[in-house]
Amino acid sequence: MRGRGGAAPLEFLTHRLAIVASPAVLEEYERFLETLDAPEERGDLTVADMSRISHALARLSVRIREDLIGELDERQTEYTAAQIARQIEENIEEALD
Repeated sequence: MRGRGGAAPLEFLTHRLAIVASPAVLEEYERFLETLDAPEERGDLTVADMSRISHALARLSVRIREDLIGELDERQTEYTAAQIARQIEENIEEALD
């Protein structure tokens, strides 16, 4: 964990994910961590950084949801996986406004 402030909770989460998460979740988690690293390496956090982090977290949330309950989503007919992912992204957009 490259120099992240408060790295201990992230290291714990990384170890937990390594045990139970699918490869798709682990890849998305790595992209999320890379998104977190950029502002830290510069030494500041901009509004654009916060937006990128929020979107990266939304993508990670979608992957985790697919991993945990994807089969349930496939069985229900009210929403498609794409609609669920879009709703998560829209929730992020509303939170950022």
